[in-house]
Amino acid sequence: MTETPITRQGALKPVLVASHPRSGTHVVMDLIRRQFPSTRNWRCFGLPLDHLYLNLERLGAEQRRFDEQTAKRIVNRPKRALLKTHFTADFQSGWAQDECTPPQGHWRSLGQAAKVIYVVRHPMDVMVSYHQFLSAIDASVVEMDLMRFLHSPHWDKSVDRLGWWQSHVSGWATREDVTVLRYEDVVHQTEQTLETLSTSLDDAGRRRKPLLPPKVTTLRNARLNRLLSVSPQSTAIIADRSRFPAIDWRDALTPADIDELQTRLNEELGHYGYSLDPAKAKTERSG
Repeated sequence: MTETPITRQGALKPVLVASHPRSGTHVVMDLIRRQFPSTRNWRCFGLPLDHLYLNLERLGAEQRRFDEQTAKRIVNRPKRALLKTHFTADFQSGWAQDECTPPQGHWRSLGQAAKVIYVVRHPMDVMVSYHQFLSAIDASVVEMDLMRFLHSPHWDKSVDRLGWWQSHVSGWATREDVTVLRYEDVVHQTEQTLETLSTSLDDAGRRRKPLLPPKVTTLRNARLNRLLSVSPQSTAIIADRSRFPAIDWRDALTPADIDELQTRLNEELGHYGYSLDPAKAKTERSG
């Protein structure tokens, strides 16, 4: 039997927030941290914000890898450890080459034993934000229009980027032990979302107003939060919007593009109640 890395007396079952990158992962984690005190954590001034939760990718990352002692400190500070991952549901495929080593041993067991919250978001909003985010990391992405980006290969060449999103969603969201949250419901129907989380975590939590944590939209504010608080309310990873403005997919996609995507994404769009009709999608986003 694998020994658990959690040694805190009276610890509750961990919660793992899983998602494809740019799906609202941090909004959900920060909502949980705000409304469920058992997940509260802190870290020393100036340390990266992912010391407030355990990013499973960091356990085997090529850069800024968490050693055993650091990881154990993170999961044992709160009563309920908060974990995060962008791995696929089988932990075999990661979002980036330098963060593709799956958790091993008791860390793998911890992730598999956790209560899992999966965050899904409108696929085009995900891809637009992902394109914007990767533009600051990969120079080749900057020159791609949206459709070219969707068709470009995932780093391991196994499938294109849109296909990886599809396999990511189907792998996690079809598991019976997973609670699925739509990002749009998290931000527009927060009270109902909290009811769902309370049931999943078996924790009444609280209803701190406003329900959602404050939104951080600039790199400057994100850095100030990191420097001035041991437990910032937001852990959001901010894209460089001034250098890499987001594409509006409703303007970028042609009718032929939408027809192609409608055929390809028909199952996901229908299951999660999303639309590729520009007018309907605008209504969905505004709640």
